[in-house]
Amino acid sequence: MQFISPSNFATIQKCPAKSYLNQKSKNKINRSVHSYFGSFCHQFLKKSNRFLYKKTMNKKHIKKYWELEFEKYCKDLLDKDLHFHSKHPLKSFVKDYIYIRTSIINRILNRTISDRTDNNASADSEFFISVDGIVASIDLIYKNQDFVKLVDFKFGNILDYDNQIKELYKKQLYIYAAMYYLYYGIEPTILSISDKKFKEYNLEKKSIEYCIGLFEELKNLNNEIGSIKTEDQLISYARPNKENCKYCNVKIDCQAYWKSSLHESDNHLDIIGKVKYVKKGLDGIKLTLDTI
Repeated sequence: MQFISPSNFATIQKCPAKSYLNQKSKNKINRSVHSYFGSFCHQFLKKSNRFLYKKTMNKKHIKKYWELEFEKYCKDLLDKDLHFHSKHPLKSFVKDYIYIRTSIINRILNRTISDRTDNNASADSEFFISVDGIVASIDLIYKNQDFVKLVDFKFGNILDYDNQIKELYKKQLYIYAAMYYLYYGIEPTILSISDKKFKEYNLEKKSIEYCIGLFEELKNLNNEIGSIKTEDQLISYARPNKENCKYCNVKIDCQAYWKSSLHESDNHLDIIGKVKYVKKGLDGIKLTLDTI
């Protein structure tokens, strides 16, 4: 089983136990609005490349296709994900919804025109690759006889507090480069992050040995997590601290978190206990707990 992907490797390095709980936990905290919307954007770009291939489309057609797919996506979540109900209607909660939709439509329109008029380079979208049991999906690959360019789309903030590309996004692309090289024997020429405006930021060139080293770290850590059999083993991979636990979606099932004092701090204020009784009232549901 794959517990770690290139996209979450840098985060999982900080607390490896999270990767195990992400697969096993039944008590995950709600996903964020931007997580739901980002997933749709990636899904739409993937579907649109198949649906619109070699078709003559205008903005009106693509916008209609967006609305149909977005409605289907939200309906499916309403049927299958109870947590999503508090985020619906999704477009009302996404601050840059119209702007991002317009950017994606323009991107698709420009790519459709470009693909019909420029035969110098081929473009592959949602390119799946598997190396040594690790599977990844690269958003976009441009290639011809002279170069290979890997592109990853991001629809949230791609910069850190120092106005640099976030480390987790850089590691993700460096690992993609390693996997591409190991599979094809070709070293990618350019690695690029594309923001919600589809402005591309090329990463600093690293040696292929550096990239392969990151991939080996991911693979080895994934194997270690896959060998966990007991709660004590799991706890040994947990790294409870303010940064790791504040927004962790699986801390409810993390014994290391509850054994720390973090849940009692002002930043968390989480409570663990046994439900004594449940009472419904006009102002909502009231729970009474016997705390542990």
